[in-house]
Amino acid sequence: MATIKTVWLVAALITGIACMAIEFFGPIFFINRTASIPQGIYAKNGGGLFKKGDIIIFNEGRRKSNLIKYIAAVSGDRYCFDEAGALWVNEIPIAQKNIEKYSQPFLAQSICNILNEGELLVIGDHENSYDSRYFGPIKKNDVIATAKLLWKIK
Repeated sequence: MATIKTVWLVAALITGIACMAIEFFGPIFFINRTASIPQGIYAKNGGGLFKKGDIIIFNEGRRKSNLIKYIAAVSGDRYCFDEAGALWVNEIPIAQKNIEKYSQPFLAQSICNILNEGELLVIGDHENSYDSRYFGPIKKNDVIATAKLLWKIK
């Protein structure tokens, strides 16, 4: 029968190994727990060239944690927010704002812009996703990595 000292030693050893694994693998993996894109474990890739549909991990600045979203538009794309709160990219409707969750006044008229060099629009595929519909373009410099889903949780 194991002594209490042995049990504590094994527990401490397991805890130490787990902490080292998190330190080592943390920069390689990202766990998405929100429903804005599929929940699961994502592998981080390098940054660099970004294209529509890529999944990126980035620091939005207003949140304490990093966000993970799809790229909806890249530099040179035209985007608009219309009076009803919808986001359009290159004349195609992308998503509607959820005014019940994120209360913002409606616009008096559509506002359109072209993404500057170094800017991206990001979007989640869940109606409650906190994304560029609410905070606008992000800077490419805020991107930590592109990502690929390895294991879907739900």
